[in-house]
Amino acid sequence: MKLNNEIILKNLKKQNLSISKMLREAGISRTAYYSLLKQESLIPNSVHAISATLGISVEDLLSESPLKKTYRLQALLEQVMLRNPNISRENAWHTLLLLEEDPLTRLDRAITRGRKSIYPKRN
Repeated sequence: MKLNNEIILKNLKKQNLSISKMLREAGISRTAYYSLLKQESLIPNSVHAISATLGISVEDLLSESPLKKTYRLQALLEQVMLRNPNISRENAWHTLLLLEEDPLTRLDRAITRGRKSIYPKRN
C-alpha cells in the first residue's frame, strides 16, 4: 500500500500545520518523507509517527484501506451482477476476492484442499 499524499495535505490544512512542522514533530526527515511517498511498501515506524502526529489512523493515510478495498470490490460486484444477472452473487464475490490474492497462494491452497479430499484423515 502507498502513502496517500492528498490525505496528508488535507489533514495538514485542517490542522493548520506545515509539512515541515509535521515532519519535525514526527521525527522524520523531508528526504525520508518524500521517499515514503514514492514507495509501494512503507516503513511502519515512520508511518505510525506521521499518523500519531496528525492524530489520524494509519489506515487513513494509506491509498486503500481494507474498507476502501471492500467498497471497491462491492462496486465491481454490482457491475458483474448487472452484466450477468443469472450468476450467483456469492460465487461472484468469492471469485473477486480470490482474484485479489497472489496466484501461487491460491494454487497452493487448492492443491492442499484437493489432497485432503483424496486422502482424508482417518480417525
